Amino acid sequence: MGSDSSKPSQMKGDMYVSLDDANAIVGEYVRGNVHVHLKDSVSSPKLFIFFRGHEIVEFCTERQESNGDHGMITYQINHSGKELIKKGRAIIFNKPDMTVNPGNYCVPFKFRLYPDLLPSFNATVFNKGSAKLEYKIGALLETQGVKYMKFKKPFTVLSNSFPVLPELYPQQLSHEVSGYNNTIWCVNKEKASVKAWIEKPAFGSNELINLFVEADLKNFSSDIRKIEVEILKITTISANRKNCVTKTQSKSIWKDTFRTEILARSGTQNRKFSIPVAEILKHERTYTMKSYLIKCQYIARIKMHTDYKLFRCTGFPTIEQGIVILPFVVDEKAEEHMVHLKCESSDMSSLITQASVSDEF
Repeated sequence: MGSDSSKPSQMKGDMYVSLDDANAIVGEYVRGNVHVHLKDSVSSPKLFIFFRGHEIVEFCTERQESNGDHGMITYQINHSGKELIKKGRAIIFNKPDMTVNPGNYCVPFKFRLYPDLLPSFNATVFNKGSAKLEYKIGALLETQGVKYMKFKKPFTVLSNSFPVLPELYPQQLSHEVSGYNNTIWCVNKEKASVKAWIEKPAFGSNELINLFVEADLKNFSSDIRKIEVEILKITTISANRKNCVTKTQSKSIWKDTFRTEILARSGTQNRKFSIPVAEILKHERTYTMKSYLIKCQYIARIKMHTDYKLFRCTGFPTIEQGIVILPFVVDEKAEEHMVHLKCESSDMSSLITQASVSDEF
Protein backbone atom coordinates (compact mmCIF):
# COMPACT_ATOMS: atom_id res chain seq x y z
CA MET A 1 0.00 0.00 0.00
CA GLY A 2 1.23 3.51 -0.75
CA SER A 3 1.84 6.14 1.86
CA ASP A 4 1.65 9.37 -0.20
CA SER A 5 1.64 12.35 2.16
CA SER A 6 1.06 10.12 5.16
CA LYS A 7 4.09 9.92 7.43
CA PRO A 8 3.44 7.18 9.95
CA SER A 9 6.38 5.31 11.39
CA GLN A 10 7.00 2.38 9.08
CA MET A 11 7.57 0.37 12.23
CA LYS A 12 3.85 0.72 12.95
CA GLY A 13 2.47 -0.22 9.53
CA ASP A 14 0.82 1.62 6.68
CA MET A 15 -2.48 3.24 5.72
CA TYR A 16 -4.18 4.12 2.44
CA VAL A 17 -7.55 5.56 1.31
CA SER A 18 -9.13 4.33 -1.94
CA LEU A 19 -12.16 6.00 -3.55
CA ASP A 20 -14.83 4.42 -5.73
CA ASP A 21 -14.66 7.55 -7.92
CA ALA A 22 -11.70 9.94 -8.08
CA ASN A 23 -14.06 12.86 -8.83
CA ALA A 24 -16.48 13.83 -6.05
CA ILE A 25 -19.73 15.63 -6.90
CA VAL A 26 -20.93 18.43 -4.61
CA GLY A 27 -23.97 17.33 -2.60
CA GLU A 28 -23.53 13.63 -3.43
CA TYR A 29 -22.02 10.70 -1.55
CA VAL A 30 -18.30 9.95 -1.48
CA ARG A 31 -17.64 6.21 -1.12
CA GLY A 32 -14.41 4.38 -0.50
CA ASN A 33 -12.32 2.27 1.85
CA VAL A 34 -9.60 2.84 4.40
CA HIS A 35 -6.93 0.15 4.14
CA VAL A 36 -4.78 -0.38 7.24
CA HIS A 37 -1.76 -2.62 7.65
CA LEU A 38 -0.77 -3.10 11.30
CA LYS A 39 2.59 -4.56 12.29
CA ASP A 40 1.71 -4.55 16.00
CA SER A 41 -1.51 -4.91 17.96
CA VAL A 42 -3.33 -1.71 18.97
CA SER A 43 -5.69 -1.10 21.88
CA SER A 44 -8.88 1.01 21.82
CA PRO A 45 -8.60 1.93 18.13
CA LYS A 46 -10.56 4.86 16.72
CA LEU A 47 -10.53 5.50 12.95
CA PHE A 48 -11.52 8.85 11.43
CA ILE A 49 -12.20 9.79 7.82
CA PHE A 50 -11.75 13.51 7.09
CA PHE A 51 -11.56 16.04 4.29
CA ARG A 52 -10.33 19.62 3.95
CA GLY A 53 -10.69 22.33 1.34
CA HIS A 54 -8.11 25.10 1.14
CA GLU A 55 -7.73 28.12 -1.09
CA ILE A 56 -4.05 28.81 -1.79
CA VAL A 57 -2.45 31.68 -3.73
CA GLU A 58 1.16 32.59 -4.48
CA PHE A 59 2.31 35.65 -6.45
CA CYS A 60 4.91 38.43 -6.60
CA THR A 61 4.69 42.21 -6.63
CA GLU A 62 7.39 44.78 -7.35
CA ARG A 63 8.47 47.85 -5.43
CA GLN A 64 10.85 50.55 -6.61
CA GLU A 65 13.07 52.48 -4.26
CA SER A 66 15.59 55.23 -4.87
CA ASN A 67 19.22 54.31 -4.37
CA GLY A 68 20.67 57.80 -4.37
CA ASP A 69 23.03 58.45 -7.28
CA HIS A 70 22.46 54.95 -8.67
CA GLY A 71 18.82 55.58 -9.62
CA MET A 72 15.91 53.30 -8.87
CA ILE A 73 16.18 49.70 -7.66
CA THR A 74 13.31 47.26 -8.20
CA TYR A 75 12.56 44.72 -5.48
CA GLN A 76 10.41 41.63 -5.88
CA ILE A 77 8.13 40.78 -2.97
CA ASN A 78 6.74 37.27 -2.60
CA HIS A 79 3.18 36.92 -1.34
CA SER A 80 1.21 33.86 -0.32
CA GLY A 81 -2.19 33.28 1.21
CA LYS A 82 -4.15 30.32 2.51
CA GLU A 83 -7.78 30.11 3.62
CA LEU A 84 -9.80 27.19 4.91
CA ILE A 85 -12.87 26.65 2.72
CA LYS A 86 -14.46 23.73 4.56
CA LYS A 87 -13.43 20.96 6.88
CA GLY A 88 -15.25 17.79 7.92
CA ARG A 89 -14.64 14.48 9.67
CA ALA A 90 -16.42 11.34 10.84
CA ILE A 91 -15.61 8.35 13.06
CA ILE A 92 -15.97 5.16 11.00
CA PHE A 93 -14.55 2.68 13.51
CA ASN A 94 -14.46 2.99 17.32
CA LYS A 95 -13.77 0.09 19.70
CA PRO A 96 -12.63 1.46 23.10
CA ASP A 97 -12.54 -1.99 24.73
CA MET A 98 -10.94 -3.93 21.89
CA THR A 99 -7.39 -4.91 21.00
CA VAL A 100 -6.82 -5.34 17.26
CA ASN A 101 -4.16 -7.86 16.25
CA PRO A 102 -1.51 -7.25 13.55
CA GLY A 103 -2.76 -7.77 10.00
CA ASN A 104 -4.48 -6.12 7.03
CA TYR A 105 -7.87 -4.45 7.50
CA CYS A 106 -10.33 -2.67 5.23
CA VAL A 107 -12.99 -0.28 6.62
CA PRO A 108 -15.61 1.08 4.17
CA PHE A 109 -17.01 4.60 4.51
CA LYS A 110 -19.66 6.81 2.94
CA PHE A 111 -20.48 10.47 3.49
CA ARG A 112 -22.29 13.23 1.65
CA LEU A 113 -20.30 16.28 0.57
CA TYR A 114 -21.60 19.68 1.63
CA PRO A 115 -23.82 21.16 -1.11
CA ASP A 116 -22.24 24.63 -0.88
CA LEU A 117 -18.66 23.60 -1.73
CA LEU A 118 -16.90 25.40 -4.57
CA PRO A 119 -15.47 23.05 -7.21
CA SER A 120 -11.72 22.46 -7.49
CA PHE A 121 -9.87 25.32 -9.19
CA ASN A 122 -6.31 25.55 -10.52
CA ALA A 123 -4.81 28.43 -12.50
CA THR A 124 -1.35 29.78 -13.30
CA VAL A 125 -1.09 33.54 -12.80
CA PHE A 126 1.65 36.12 -13.36
CA ASN A 127 4.10 33.63 -14.89
CA LYS A 128 5.33 31.96 -11.69
CA GLY A 129 2.26 32.52 -9.51
CA SER A 130 -0.63 30.16 -8.80
CA ALA A 131 -4.22 30.31 -7.61
CA LYS A 132 -5.95 27.11 -6.59
CA LEU A 133 -8.76 25.69 -4.54
CA GLU A 134 -7.86 22.14 -3.58
CA TYR A 135 -9.40 19.37 -1.52
CA LYS A 136 -7.79 16.49 0.33
CA ILE A 137 -9.32 13.39 1.83
CA GLY A 138 -7.62 11.29 4.48
CA ALA A 139 -7.78 8.95 7.44
CA LEU A 140 -6.45 9.09 10.99
CA LEU A 141 -6.00 6.16 13.35
CA GLU A 142 -5.87 6.80 17.10
CA THR A 143 -5.09 4.29 19.78
CA GLN A 144 -5.96 5.08 23.39
CA GLY A 145 -6.47 8.70 22.36
CA VAL A 146 -3.01 9.07 20.80
CA LYS A 147 -2.39 9.64 17.07
CA TYR A 148 -1.00 6.45 15.58
CA MET A 149 -1.12 6.72 11.77
CA LYS A 150 -2.35 9.30 9.29
CA PHE A 151 -2.85 9.40 5.52
CA LYS A 152 -4.18 12.09 3.15
CA LYS A 153 -4.33 12.63 -0.60
CA PRO A 154 -5.87 15.16 -3.02
CA PHE A 155 -9.19 14.56 -4.72
CA THR A 156 -11.20 16.56 -7.23
CA VAL A 157 -14.55 18.16 -6.37
CA LEU A 158 -16.95 18.85 -9.25
CA SER A 159 -20.39 20.43 -9.34
CA ASN A 160 -23.61 19.92 -11.30
CA SER A 161 -25.36 22.77 -9.51
CA PHE A 162 -23.19 25.86 -9.42
CA PRO A 163 -24.35 29.04 -7.63
CA VAL A 164 -22.56 31.99 -9.25
CA LEU A 165 -22.74 35.24 -7.27
CA PRO A 166 -24.90 37.92 -8.94
CA GLU A 167 -21.98 40.34 -9.35
CA LEU A 168 -20.20 37.80 -11.56
CA TYR A 169 -23.01 37.67 -14.09
CA PRO A 170 -22.95 40.18 -16.95
CA GLN A 171 -25.20 43.13 -16.27
CA GLN A 172 -26.74 42.78 -19.72
CA LEU A 173 -26.55 40.32 -22.59
CA SER A 174 -25.81 42.91 -25.24
CA HIS A 175 -23.80 46.07 -25.74
CA GLU A 176 -24.16 48.75 -28.43
CA VAL A 177 -21.53 51.32 -29.35
CA SER A 178 -21.16 53.95 -32.05
CA GLY A 179 -18.19 54.94 -34.19
CA TYR A 180 -17.64 58.06 -36.23
CA ASN A 181 -15.92 59.00 -39.47
CA ASN A 182 -14.36 62.41 -39.10
CA THR A 183 -13.23 64.83 -41.78
CA ILE A 184 -9.78 66.35 -41.67
CA TRP A 185 -11.35 69.20 -39.68
CA CYS A 186 -12.45 66.64 -37.02
CA VAL A 187 -16.14 67.39 -37.47
CA ASN A 188 -18.39 64.34 -36.99
CA LYS A 189 -20.37 63.76 -40.16
CA GLU A 190 -21.08 60.03 -40.25
CA LYS A 191 -22.09 57.50 -37.64
CA ALA A 192 -22.14 53.71 -37.55
CA SER A 193 -23.71 51.55 -34.82
CA VAL A 194 -22.28 48.20 -33.82
CA LYS A 195 -23.98 45.80 -31.42
CA ALA A 196 -22.75 42.52 -29.88
CA TRP A 197 -24.75 40.03 -27.81
CA ILE A 198 -24.90 36.43 -26.61
CA GLU A 199 -27.93 34.14 -26.24
CA LYS A 200 -27.50 33.42 -22.54
CA PRO A 201 -25.14 34.45 -19.73
CA ALA A 202 -23.74 31.05 -18.65
CA PHE A 203 -22.10 28.19 -20.56
CA GLY A 204 -20.98 24.68 -19.61
CA SER A 205 -17.67 23.13 -20.57
CA ASN A 206 -19.17 21.25 -23.55
CA GLU A 207 -21.08 24.16 -25.11
CA LEU A 208 -20.49 26.73 -27.82
CA ILE A 209 -20.58 30.43 -27.06
CA ASN A 210 -22.61 31.91 -29.90
CA LEU A 211 -21.58 35.53 -30.20
CA PHE A 212 -23.61 37.77 -32.52
CA VAL A 213 -22.39 41.01 -34.05
CA GLU A 214 -24.66 43.46 -35.86
CA ALA A 215 -23.32 46.41 -37.85
CA ASP A 216 -25.47 49.31 -39.06
CA LEU A 217 -23.60 51.08 -41.88
CA LYS A 218 -26.44 52.69 -43.79
CA ASN A 219 -25.07 56.16 -42.98
CA PHE A 220 -21.38 55.21 -43.01
CA SER A 221 -18.97 55.47 -45.94
CA SER A 222 -16.32 52.91 -44.80
CA ASP A 223 -16.43 49.12 -45.08
CA ILE A 224 -15.88 46.85 -42.09
CA ARG A 225 -13.01 44.66 -43.26
CA LYS A 226 -12.49 42.45 -40.21
CA ILE A 227 -13.75 41.70 -36.71
CA GLU A 228 -11.42 40.59 -33.93
CA VAL A 229 -12.96 38.44 -31.20
CA GLU A 230 -10.91 37.77 -28.08
CA ILE A 231 -11.75 35.94 -24.85
CA LEU A 232 -10.01 37.34 -21.78
CA LYS A 233 -9.73 35.71 -18.38
CA ILE A 234 -9.47 38.30 -15.60
CA THR A 235 -8.10 36.84 -12.37
CA THR A 236 -7.83 38.83 -9.16
CA ILE A 237 -6.00 37.28 -6.20
CA SER A 238 -5.42 38.55 -2.68
CA ALA A 239 -2.92 37.62 0.02
CA ASN A 240 -5.65 37.56 2.68
CA ARG A 241 -9.33 38.34 3.25
CA LYS A 242 -8.61 41.98 4.05
CA ASN A 243 -7.26 42.45 0.50
CA CYS A 244 -4.27 44.45 1.74
CA VAL A 245 -2.23 43.07 -1.20
CA THR A 246 -4.25 42.42 -4.36
CA LYS A 247 -3.15 41.83 -7.94
CA THR A 248 -5.16 41.47 -11.15
CA GLN A 249 -4.16 39.74 -14.39
CA SER A 250 -5.93 40.05 -17.72
CA LYS A 251 -4.92 37.12 -19.91
CA SER A 252 -5.91 36.44 -23.51
CA ILE A 253 -6.88 32.77 -23.77
CA TRP A 254 -8.65 32.66 -27.13
CA LYS A 255 -8.42 34.98 -30.13
CA ASP A 256 -9.43 34.92 -33.76
CA THR A 257 -9.94 37.35 -36.60
CA PHE A 258 -12.89 37.05 -38.94
CA ARG A 259 -12.80 38.55 -42.40
CA THR A 260 -16.07 40.20 -43.28
CA GLU A 261 -17.86 41.71 -46.26
CA ILE A 262 -19.95 44.30 -44.48
CA LEU A 263 -19.93 47.09 -47.03
CA ALA A 264 -20.43 50.80 -46.58
CA ARG A 265 -23.99 52.13 -47.05
CA SER A 266 -25.30 48.53 -46.99
CA GLY A 267 -27.65 48.96 -44.04
CA THR A 268 -27.77 46.46 -41.16
CA GLN A 269 -25.93 43.13 -41.35
CA ASN A 270 -25.41 40.33 -38.80
CA ARG A 271 -22.57 37.90 -38.15
CA LYS A 272 -22.51 34.88 -35.83
CA PHE A 273 -19.30 33.53 -34.29
CA SER A 274 -19.21 30.22 -32.37
CA ILE A 275 -16.48 29.77 -29.73
CA PRO A 276 -16.03 26.34 -28.06
CA VAL A 277 -15.77 26.59 -24.27
CA ALA A 278 -13.50 23.52 -24.37
CA GLU A 279 -10.95 25.61 -26.29
CA ILE A 280 -11.03 28.22 -23.54
CA LEU A 281 -10.59 25.68 -20.73
CA LYS A 282 -8.18 23.23 -22.38
CA HIS A 283 -5.11 24.31 -20.39
CA GLU A 284 -6.47 24.85 -16.87
CA ARG A 285 -9.27 23.85 -14.49
CA THR A 286 -10.87 27.27 -14.14
CA TYR A 287 -14.35 28.80 -14.25
CA THR A 288 -16.22 31.92 -13.18
CA MET A 289 -15.88 32.07 -9.42
CA LYS A 290 -15.40 34.26 -6.36
CA SER A 291 -14.11 33.06 -3.00
CA TYR A 292 -12.03 34.55 -0.21
CA LEU A 293 -8.78 35.01 -2.13
CA ILE A 294 -9.64 34.33 -5.79
CA LYS A 295 -11.96 36.00 -8.27
CA CYS A 296 -12.10 34.81 -11.89
CA GLN A 297 -14.19 36.33 -14.69
CA TYR A 298 -14.38 35.96 -18.47
CA ILE A 299 -14.85 38.77 -20.97
CA ALA A 300 -15.49 38.62 -24.72
CA ARG A 301 -13.87 41.61 -26.42
CA ILE A 302 -14.92 42.57 -29.96
CA LYS A 303 -12.91 45.00 -32.07
CA MET A 304 -14.12 46.40 -35.39
CA HIS A 305 -11.73 47.44 -38.17
CA THR A 306 -12.75 49.55 -41.16
CA ASP A 307 -11.16 50.45 -44.49
CA TYR A 308 -9.48 53.81 -44.21
CA LYS A 309 -10.34 56.47 -46.77
CA LEU A 310 -8.65 59.70 -47.74
CA PHE A 311 -8.78 62.43 -45.06
CA ARG A 312 -10.74 60.16 -42.74
CA CYS A 313 -10.10 58.32 -39.50
CA THR A 314 -12.25 56.02 -37.45
CA GLY A 315 -13.17 56.02 -33.78
CA PHE A 316 -14.72 52.68 -32.89
CA PRO A 317 -14.56 51.88 -29.19
CA THR A 318 -14.08 48.29 -28.07
CA ILE A 319 -17.15 46.21 -27.17
CA GLU A 320 -16.86 43.98 -24.10
CA GLN A 321 -19.39 41.34 -23.05
CA GLY A 322 -19.24 39.36 -19.81
CA ILE A 323 -19.56 35.55 -20.03
CA VAL A 324 -20.03 33.04 -17.20
CA ILE A 325 -18.11 29.76 -17.60
CA LEU A 326 -19.53 26.88 -15.51
CA PRO A 327 -17.34 24.00 -14.26
CA PHE A 328 -19.51 21.14 -15.52
CA VAL A 329 -21.00 19.59 -18.64
CA VAL A 330 -24.46 20.90 -19.48
CA ASP A 331 -27.00 18.45 -20.89
CA GLU A 332 -30.59 17.39 -20.24
CA LYS A 333 -29.60 14.79 -17.67
CA ALA A 334 -27.44 17.32 -15.84
CA GLU A 335 -30.35 19.76 -15.72
CA GLU A 336 -32.60 17.05 -14.26
CA HIS A 337 -29.85 16.22 -11.79
CA MET A 338 -29.56 19.85 -10.72
CA VAL A 339 -33.22 19.83 -9.70
CA HIS A 340 -32.62 16.56 -7.84
CA LEU A 341 -29.70 18.11 -5.95
CA LYS A 342 -31.69 21.17 -5.00
CA CYS A 343 -34.39 18.97 -3.50
CA GLU A 344 -31.97 16.89 -1.44
CA SER A 345 -29.18 19.35 -0.66
CA SER A 346 -30.40 19.82 2.92
CA ASP A 347 -30.38 16.07 3.56
CA MET A 348 -26.87 15.93 5.02
CA SER A 349 -25.63 12.58 6.23
CA SER A 350 -25.01 12.44 9.97
CA LEU A 351 -21.90 10.39 9.24
CA ILE A 352 -19.74 13.46 8.71
CA THR A 353 -19.71 16.57 10.89
CA GLN A 354 -18.17 19.94 10.27
CA ALA A 355 -15.10 20.72 12.36
CA SER A 356 -14.09 24.12 13.62
CA VAL A 357 -11.28 26.10 11.98
CA SER A 358 -9.04 25.52 14.98
CA ASP A 359 -9.65 21.78 15.00
CA GLU A 360 -6.55 20.07 13.60
CA PHE A 361 -5.81 16.41 13.01
